[in-house]
Amino acid sequence: MAYIQLKFKLLVMPDGRNISMESLSDNEIKIITFLAKNYPLASNRDEILKNCWEGKVVTENSVNVAISNIRSFFQKENIQDFIVTLRGEGYQLSEKIIIKESNDPAALNSLSKGINLFLTSIKNHPATFLLNIITCLILMTIIKLYIWIILL
Repeated sequence: MAYIQLKFKLLVMPDGRNISMESLSDNEIKIITFLAKNYPLASNRDEILKNCWEGKVVTENSVNVAISNIRSFFQKENIQDFIVTLRGEGYQLSEKIIIKESNDPAALNSLSKGINLFLTSIKNHPATFLLNIITCLILMTIIKLYIWIILL
């Protein structure tokens, strides 16, 4: 699951990549945020216009252009189908994204660093990782047996 840090226009992907969304317009960020808050529901053009352009007079083509810009941006980041079109329903994000409005980028980056550390340890030491999982399973089994014996 990805996270967006709104204040810093930063998207943290599940693989730990940090993607700066500085090149996206404020309205494009609003669209991503709006779709994220409404996930898994689809949002039509009228809903997006009402919620992302707040009282400004724009055409439905503004939504088409903004969605196209967002898709192009994410395709350049090798993220395909970030926004999907559901015929007759509207637009939807392809996966759930959590919105973070914290002023502290360190809090968001710590999650990313933790995931990276975990994935790196698995990649670099798969035998140790597997041994740790087996040890945990054995300990859990021993604890379950001990509790079962006490309850009898």
